[in-house]
Amino acid sequence: MLQFADDVFPQAFGAMFEAIHGSAPDIAGKNIANPSGLLMAGVMMLVHIGQGEVAGRVHNAWLKTIEDGIHSADISGVRVCRNNGSAR
Repeated sequence: MLQFADDVFPQAFGAMFEAIHGSAPDIAGKNIANPSGLLMAGVMMLVHIGQGEVAGRVHNAWLKTIEDGIHSADISGVRVCRNNGSAR
């Protein structure tokens, strides 16, 4: 799924981490965007800077939200993206 895509561009001077997506103006304001790619890019950044334990905790928390049914509608069923940030 494109929404889960993330990427890293390592260079000699540093690295850039990003969620791969467009601006998606067709879904703006509809509360259906999937922020998972951005979160996973952050996880990759944490690994890159030597914070693998923290990255693992964030990744596992993200997986738990999906298991608990807190996710955007593109994963399965009807959900809204505002719930992703309120998961505990």
